[in-house]
Amino acid sequence: MPDLLGSTLGPYQILEQIGLGGMATVYKAYQPGMNRLVALKVLPEHYARDPRFVKPFDREAQVVAKLEHRNIIPIYDYGSHNDITYLAMRYLQAGTVKDILAHGALPLNDVAKLLSDISSALDYAHSQGIIHRDVKPSNVLVDKQGNAYLTDFGIAKVLEGTADFTGSSVLGTPTYMAPEQTLGKPATAQSDIYSLGVMLYEMVVGKPPFEADTPMAIALMHVHEPLPLPRKIKEDIPEAVELIILKTLAKDPKDRFQTANDLARAFTSALGAESLFIPSRLIELASGAAEGKGSEEVTYDIREELKKRENTERRKRILKVAPVAVAGFAVVGLIAAVMWLFNELSLTQTVSQRTATAIMRTYQFATEIASRPTETPAPTSTIDIIAAATLQRVATQTFEPFATQTQVQVNTQNTATQSVLQTIIALTPTNTPTITRTPTITPIPLPTSTPIPPTTTILLGPSGNAQTCAAGWPKTATAGFIVFRFGIGRWTSADEAKKALDTTTPTLTVNGEAAALQTKTGPEYHTGDEAPGWGYSAVMQILLLKPGEYEVSSLWRSLEANRFASYSCHLTIK
Repeated sequence: MPDLLGSTLGPYQILEQIGLGGMATVYKAYQPGMNRLVALKVLPEHYARDPRFVKPFDREAQVVAKLEHRNIIPIYDYGSHNDITYLAMRYLQAGTVKDILAHGALPLNDVAKLLSDISSALDYAHSQGIIHRDVKPSNVLVDKQGNAYLTDFGIAKVLEGTADFTGSSVLGTPTYMAPEQTLGKPATAQSDIYSLGVMLYEMVVGKPPFEADTPMAIALMHVHEPLPLPRKIKEDIPEAVELIILKTLAKDPKDRFQTANDLARAFTSALGAESLFIPSRLIELASGAAEGKGSEEVTYDIREELKKRENTERRKRILKVAPVAVAGFAVVGLIAAVMWLFNELSLTQTVSQRTATAIMRTYQFATEIASRPTETPAPTSTIDIIAAATLQRVATQTFEPFATQTQVQVNTQNTATQSVLQTIIALTPTNTPTITRTPTITPIPLPTSTPIPPTTTILLGPSGNAQTCAAGWPKTATAGFIVFRFGIGRWTSADEAKKALDTTTPTLTVNGEAAALQTKTGPEYHTGDEAPGWGYSAVMQILLLKPGEYEVSSLWRSLEANRFASYSCHLTIK
């Protein structure tokens, strides 16, 4: 299995390894979508590629995920990613019964407490038709208050189709397996009760009933060897307790307790009143086992570590795509240069065509003037000055749309115009009428710009400001951009304000729809009010709202300051 520390598996960011067993490795991971820590149980890679495993795994995971009991660790999610199969469960800052038993046998009243919690979980699972198949001390977590939680339901059943009992992979754990499981018979509720009986033997005596050099030897001892009597190993064990252990570990399932709760009640009754005076060690041992396991909360240190990882991953992605981006810019630049050259060539051809057209129009207009009769001719040897001016103006107006062309093109047009006029003067008859013509200029309408919608800032929080949208306060604003802004907190320093800002989780809901946090700003120093000091604010979202009625609710929670607030109001947009 590859090293998964610091990587992402599906939606989970793996933080550290917290457990290692024969069938799985357990990691502590962060789930961003739910902002919580989970225990991620990762199975070996070859299982995800085995068709005998995939379908049973999906089926069993769906069934087990429905279990809801105070003494069962819930399964949040399951799936496969890059040929790695995983189960996401509740993360609990706790040790295991195995950790506690490392200190030896337990006081009988502590045994009764653990036995009661485990039996309650098993009976609930059995009532739902689910057999655990691998009840053992390492599959029972114990929190700092001494409460027991059963975990790893159904994994042994999922692996049943792929396990090779004669090889290195054993279905279940031989030290705690019932005889019928070793013989290949179907596991039942009594099989789980037998495994719980082995745990009970170990908690009372201080060691399991059978020990050998190989797993197979231990499994066969459960089938054939008589149970070592507990009182021969530990003389102070009450006889009634020994009888309960012997009944629980009967070779024939019919001779055992029929439910786990029957076993727990019988054990408690066998202790008697004297057990009340036995000093308890459970909470002390459980607290020691849970020490160093890490908090169940998403702490400030975890958030900072996740930020560092995100920045590192972002730099890696940038470096990975940088060559492609540079090549892309180069291609775009080359295309732009080719298009510019093509456009310049097209523009030159267009100017030449328009110049030729202008010359022809000017010549036709001059010919029309020369052919018109007049009653009062004014003989002259050259074209009338006014007519020449008119011709000049016609030519100029023809060329005005191209006044933005290059200087070389303008000079070419002026030279062409002068040549045309000289030709017209030479060809015009001496009897040329005087023509006065006033050009008409049509105004071009200017485009109008779209007005920018107004912007209104709404402060979400307890404040006397007129723009505040707090509990029960109706608010009216103009249609346009509405900036919903938080204003929270008073701190003695900028560092405290910044730390609180980083650990604050604000949310905004408009007409029942959640708006994602857009950005955070601050901290800022506030003066001139009753409580000056460092504060911070977070811009929730900038929304473009049309006229109408809106229900706005806001919620923020600061983990660092342990503060919580909720505000709501009715917003009228006109």
